[in-house]
Amino acid sequence: KNAYAIEYTMPQGEKMTEYYDQETGLKLQTLQKVKGPQGEISVVVKYEDYKEVNGIKFPHILLQNQGPLNIKFTASK
Repeated sequence: KNAYAIEYTMPQGEKMTEYYDQETGLKLQTLQKVKGPQGEISVVVKYEDYKEVNGIKFPHILLQNQGPLNIKFTASK
């Protein structure tokens, strides 16, 4: 998908990039560079399965990738 990228630096010095779908305006992904004991790592969070809740579209699946660790969060209600 075509996306807009917004890059900024957090007060702690961590760099973040957020990606938004050009067609819908919904957030697709967040990329965060985090300083760890072994150096800088990338933390990626993907937002999927948007459903309307009280008139607001809310992602019901979040996929987080942090190094070798992959986590899936699924909203049921």
